[in-house]
Amino acid sequence: MGVVLVGGVHGVGKTTSIESARSMLTKEVPVLKGSEIMARILGVTTEDLPHVDPERRNFARQVMYDELRLATNGVRDCHYCTYSDTGYEFPFATSADIGRAAVAVLIEASVDVVHGRRLSIARRRPTDIAVIREQIELEREGADQAARRLGIPLKIINNDDDLQLASSELATVFDAHIE
Repeated sequence: MGVVLVGGVHGVGKTTSIESARSMLTKEVPVLKGSEIMARILGVTTEDLPHVDPERRNFARQVMYDELRLATNGVRDCHYCTYSDTGYEFPFATSADIGRAAVAVLIEASVDVVHGRRLSIARRRPTDIAVIREQIELEREGADQAARRLGIPLKIINNDDDLQLASSELATVFDAHIE
């Protein structure tokens, strides 16, 4: 048993899929969200994280890893590649001890689906098709790197059209790996 990493680009439906999958199970499924820990440490909102000075963000990331390293059970709602004012970062590629994980999951959707979802939410997210395509590719690369670094399997779940199906697949992963 252990921690399940679940990542995906903004607008893919990752958090919605996680919540839906949790509701399908009778057992408690704790959610561990690194961005909330980092925001708390820095005294900012999660939306403001990409705009924080990279040195402060890296400090907060190290403290976050210290907290998350203690987690032995739950869902780690994360991104395998993050986007900031200074460019792309692969948080799982650092030399830090990033904790335990049993499996990595990547939630994916097509560029068009992510684009449509980003247009329908009131959050600051890039809506340029080329940028979304690049982010999807980098998220996939980061997920692969994280899984290899941790020596765990990577499962890819498509969330284009059927939230119920994606959530059901995710619930199966949770049931298999979370106590």
